[in-house]
Amino acid sequence: MVSPGTMATLRTVLLAVASVCTILSFLSGFSICLKIKQKGSTIGLSMFPFVSLCVSCTLWLRYGLLLGDPTIVYVNAVGASIGVLFSIIFYVNTPHKRSLYRTMVGPALLLYSVLLYVKYLAEDEDAARPHLGMVCTLWTVVNYGSPLATLAEVVRSRSTESLAFPLCAANLVVGTEWFIYGLMLQDTFIQVPNLLGALLGLGQLSLFLVYPSSSKAPLSSTKVPPGAYV
Repeated sequence: MVSPGTMATLRTVLLAVASVCTILSFLSGFSICLKIKQKGSTIGLSMFPFVSLCVSCTLWLRYGLLLGDPTIVYVNAVGASIGVLFSIIFYVNTPHKRSLYRTMVGPALLLYSVLLYVKYLAEDEDAARPHLGMVCTLWTVVNYGSPLATLAEVVRSRSTESLAFPLCAANLVVGTEWFIYGLMLQDTFIQVPNLLGALLGLGQLSLFLVYPSSSKAPLSSTKVPPGAYV
């Protein structure tokens, strides 16, 4: 039987490790921004992963505020700030600025609608929390599975060059950490997406055992993390 003091210590350590790992996974997108700055162009890249990071972190930030969890708030505040920075770098260096509006309008409307509902339309915070949690869960699951969009190419070419190994590894490690934290909180909305994320990460990593990657993935296949994990 684990004592309450030991559980509190384990929870503190888990939160510290999960927070650091999550923020580091967000920062991995700087390598993409560096390549953009070096080339002075965003040809072959999409701004959507950066926008998705902003939306995901903002949604989980709002959920953390409803939950009263400072760790969730802090991690996602950092993630949202990083996402905004990435988006600005992309915008400044793209020659097709008008086309970006089509990329941003859908996520922006979703985010605005959800935040408007939570702030003004929901009866109270208790009523808003499960609805917001469901939106956060769905958005996170979709983002977690984004690398699988290249699965057909992996099988066809019998190579994992189109998969980003660091991203897949981050899905497994960080997803597992936040799933365990969700168990501690007994919060299904944290448990479900992160369990699926960990399983997706494990499945993606298994592809590297089956299909080797002989060279570095091209810039066009480089991805940023799927967003907040909590």
